[in-house]
Amino acid sequence: DIVWLLERRQDSIGDLVERMRETACRLLREIQFTVECESNKTTARLSLDAKRHLFLFYKEAIHNILKHSHANRVSIRLWDIDDKLALEISDNGVGLPDADRPPTVNKLRDRAKVLDGLLQIASSSETGTSIRLMVKRSHLTTHPVMS
Repeated sequence: DIVWLLERRQDSIGDLVERMRETACRLLREIQFTVECESNKTTARLSLDAKRHLFLFYKEAIHNILKHSHANRVSIRLWDIDDKLALEISDNGVGLPDADRPPTVNKLRDRAKVLDGLLQIASSSETGTSIRLMVKRSHLTTHPVMS
């Protein structure tokens, strides 16, 4: 993943979606999953920092699902909302108890903050967890400063 993150020739949203698919195939072997991209701007170029933070946000969410959710279905979706790119990762697991939320979501919150994005988390024991990140497209081509 480190080599891919530094690769400048694979810096489009389409490249990111393809890497998400490959990562899901590798990590979610025992879980049914879908990866959907409904963005019509898949050729748009990402800054290296934006690519890194989006991908690491995604990987952190997937690792949280594997470690905590007991889910058997995961949905990964990217789409356009006005001038924003939205990424949603949902599962049908056991949800996040309120007491467990801070340590579980701190890294996600940090990455969303670096991207100046909006993070929304909905969770219940009946429906699982849905994590949504919305980032202005203009912030995906600028250079965040956090490492």
